[in-house]
Amino acid sequence: MSSATEKNDALLQVNNVRLDFHTYAGEVKALDGVTFLVKKGEALGLVGESGCGKSVTALTIVGLLPENASVTEGEILLAGENLLAMTHDQIRKVRANKIAMVFQDPTTFLNPVLTIGEQLEEVFLLNSERLANVAAERKIEVEAGKEEQDTSGAAPKLARSRQKKVAKALSIDVLSQVRLADPERTLKQYPHELSGGMRQRCMIAMALARNPLLFIADEITTALDVTIQAQILELLRELKTQLSGSTLLITHDLGVVAELCDRVAVMYAGNIIELADVKELFANPLHPYTQGLMRAIPMIDRRMERLETIPGSVPDLIYPPSGCRFHPRCPFAFEKCKLEKPELLHVGKGHTVACHLYGEGKA
Repeated sequence: MSSATEKNDALLQVNNVRLDFHTYAGEVKALDGVTFLVKKGEALGLVGESGCGKSVTALTIVGLLPENASVTEGEILLAGENLLAMTHDQIRKVRANKIAMVFQDPTTFLNPVLTIGEQLEEVFLLNSERLANVAAERKIEVEAGKEEQDTSGAAPKLARSRQKKVAKALSIDVLSQVRLADPERTLKQYPHELSGGMRQRCMIAMALARNPLLFIADEITTALDVTIQAQILELLRELKTQLSGSTLLITHDLGVVAELCDRVAVMYAGNIIELADVKELFANPLHPYTQGLMRAIPMIDRRMERLETIPGSVPDLIYPPSGCRFHPRCPFAFEKCKLEKPELLHVGKGHTVACHLYGEGKA
């Protein structure tokens, strides 16, 4: 759990969220009381092996769960508003203005029959007030079309032709911001005409176009080769200083977390099992699972005959283990681990861990 000071400084609070998937094989207990927060202006890394629930957590936040998923408990607060209590239309407005998410495979989420320009301009066209302000600031005019008059006495709306001209100008700006060499040409291209790295940059541009309070990046370097990964990470590092909101970076790569994040939350089998500042976590990992992840990282300063591994396999979440879900793979497990689920405990400044090896006090 989080202190009162941390909650006051939080942009996003995920509180005790439980989520099940209804399948023919049974109920998949995908999230089992997930709790964490993202502070204003910070970058939080959410790490863990494949299948632990990282992406499901992100999809729950943005309201893009499949029909067979149901949240059975908990709340998700963005700037004090409970996203789980919103209607479909309300959460769509939040996605349009306050939350932006970039997915692992940009090809899946870019419309193949629309140009990049058409898709990016649509993001800007959702915000007519912003278009009007930019048009006035830059004195953008069009040769054809008059302003639409508003009989209510409010400021006149921009004509559609002028809106599109402003949207195009903003699209060129944001494509330049993500370091695309020829943004005007890119606007005219279709997704299949771009490389994987260029498509991912376009997705990042669409996210930045909304100037979101929360930017979620879900494994955005996984589908790219090593050289392009490095370029995207360098881009994210540069953009981190420009983003006015907070970032939730989902990855299984601890190296990416070390470079880009302020804090890190470690996830296992639908639970947050450790959370700390990045430097603290790397210097002093406490949970046996986190320690196992650290030992599995190759070290360039010493020769290793074989990489260390965590014994066992990820549990079946239709029939998850009792107590601590990591106990069947944990070398330090004892009887209590099989019977009781550990709660997140404060064990140091900003460092919490869910493990029966540490203290009895509650966070």
